[in-house]
Amino acid sequence: MNKFGFIVLAPEPNTGLVKTSEYHLCNYDMKVVVPEHIDNNVYEKLSELAKVVRGGNTITSLINAGFEGAQGWQIIVMAGVPINAKIIRKLDVFIKNEKDVFFPIVPDFDRRGRMARLNSNFSNCTLNGIAIHSDTFREVGPFVDDPDIQYVRLCWACAALEIGCHFKGVVGMRMN
Repeated sequence: MNKFGFIVLAPEPNTGLVKTSEYHLCNYDMKVVVPEHIDNNVYEKLSELAKVVRGGNTITSLINAGFEGAQGWQIIVMAGVPINAKIIRKLDVFIKNEKDVFFPIVPDFDRRGRMARLNSNFSNCTLNGIAIHSDTFREVGPFVDDPDIQYVRLCWACAALEIGCHFKGVVGMRMN
């Protein structure tokens, strides 16, 4: 079985949300990434739960900070999202090499409960469940620090394809 870790993004540092993530991820390496402007008291409280690092002020800068020093496969999740351990087993089945990049295929529903849109590509999928090997992330390079996350992921995907990465959508990875 491959080594998996989690990068928990906490753009609005909330100890309750991080505790939820910590509860679900107690058997895995977990790194919480917070914005650089976080209050020191909150930082200390979060440090009691897990390893905490400071990122920038955008989601992409938080992701980049999470991958610094990371080893093995890293799964990106937002703080407070419940994680099912079956996701690890599901991903482990599909891994062929470190150049695989996994993303969840998740439908969006309208207010009547009907499927309105299927997020079936890397640039428009949810952040919860994106899995990238740390060596691949370092080889491709960091995400551009820009607030338009869809554009940033598209640019990163282009760079990843140039070095031979394979993007794999996984159905049934809903984590929110």
